[in-house]
Formats: sequence, structure tokens, C-alpha cells
Amino acid sequence: MLRSGLELGPGIVDLGRRIGEWSMAIRLFGRLAGLLAILASAPAAAGAPAPQPSVAPPAQGEAGPLARKARSEAILTAEGVPFIAWLPLVEDEGDYRPRSAEEIAGRAFALTLVAYKASTGDHEGANEAYAKVKDRVVLSPTEIDFLRDPQPSDQDRIHFSWQSEAAYPLFWMLGYVDALGRPEDQIDPDPMVRLVSGRSFDDLVAGARLRPQAEMLDALDLTYRYHWAVRQAGLDGVPPPAKLNPDVLMERHKALNWLVRYNEDASWDDVTTDT
Repeated sequence: MLRSGLELGPGIVDLGRRIGEWSMAIRLFGRLAGLLAILASAPAAAGAPAPQPSVAPPAQGEAGPLARKARSEAILTAEGVPFIAWLPLVEDEGDYRPRSAEEIAGRAFALTLVAYKASTGDHEGANEAYAKVKDRVVLSPTEIDFLRDPQPSDQDRIHFSWQSEAAYPLFWMLGYVDALGRPEDQIDPDPMVRLVSGRSFDDLVAGARLRPQAEMLDALDLTYRYHWAVRQAGLDGVPPPAKLNPDVLMERHKALNWLVRYNEDASWDDVTTDT
């Protein structure tokens, strides 16, 4: 009898009995499915061929990124850098709007400019150089604040001095740097300073020979997996593997992510380096 005091009619009783029978059948089916799963995962009997898992072919558009990932992992294996196979794939050609030579040159110029001021303390010289290109070169909000500050803090100077490491892969993408090399030691920023100070911005853009997008994506994929390895080493409390430099990797990864619009069209300050 229900708590309301109403009596159950025979139809309701019959329905309740059927629901009970269905529930029991469902429980038995669930147990049977669990048993089949255990049997399927058990080792094959001696002499019997082990069942081969079916591997679905790559989805349309994934063949390129999968091959790129395999090449990166082969390099990591050869160098003794740990990795995990389930890290996501990076973008492929056609998955984003490529940056123009002028965009890349402008960002490389901006990074070189703030790195120059941070390293030398030449406030007037840096601002004079920017005044010549301010209609063509877009600085981020923090870069503008730093450039306008006649006496930036030591912390800001250290931070912006590292921007030359982010400029380096951009000059590589423009064809002004022959090879990126492994992210170990800091690069020498002087050649980049001479590059932007020794010619007009128009000449810098005109002289660019953009690398193929596929080559840039190879660099991004490898950098991304390198970066995961050094971050994991930090979490584990061990030194970075294979002499990798975490700070160099951070800036290089950010620049390459900017190239593929990883954060859409976000300001440089908001580009992330997720791993």
C-alpha cells in the first residue's frame, strides 16, 4: 500500500511485476557483458593466435599531422627525450590563416626592439627606432608600456631581454636565419639587431623568403613535444632532458604558436604555450 493510503489495482501490480523482471534481465545482461570484456582482455591461450586489434585509418586531414608527430617522436627517441604518445596533434596546413611576411616582420621587429632596450638600456634609441615604423609595426600593450618607461624595473628588463629568443624563429620563418637548431643555449641577438637597424622596414619585408608552412609546422610539433618534456621534468623535480633550455623553449613555442594563430588573433601578450 502506498503511503497515501491508496490501494494498488491489479493492472498496476502486474506492471510492477514486469518492471521487476526487466530489471533482473538488465542486471544479468550487464554481468554477461562484463564477463565478455574480461575474457576479451585475457591473454590468448598457448598456441592460439592473439586477436589483432582493429586500427581505424586516419581521419581525412590527419595523415599529415600523424606523420609529423611520428617524425618528431623519432627525433625525441634518438635524443633520449621522453614523450607521451597521446599528446594532441598540432595544426596542419589549411587549418589556419597563415601570417603574411609583413605581419611576421613586424612582430620580429617589435620583439627585437624591446629586447634591445632591455639589454642595452638605450631608451632614446629604441623609441627613435620605433617612431620610424610605428605605422607598420604593432606593439602589444605591455611592450608599449615598457618602451615608454625611461627607467623600467630590473624584472621588466630581464623579461623583455628574453624576447630575442621569440624573434629568432620569426626571422627563421622569414628566411633570414638558416636553421633553428636545438633549443639549448641562448642565441646571440646582435645579428638580429643589425638586421633591423641596417635596412628599412620595407626592405626587411621585401627581402623575406617565407619558408613552407609544412616546415614551420614540423618545427612547431617538435618544439611542442620538447616543451612538454621540460615541463614534466620540472614537475618531477629533475633536470631538463638532453640539455633542453626551458626558457628558450617557452619563447620559441610562443612565437610558433603565434604564427599559426593558436589563440586566434589575440594580442602577443595573450598567446599561450599549452602542453
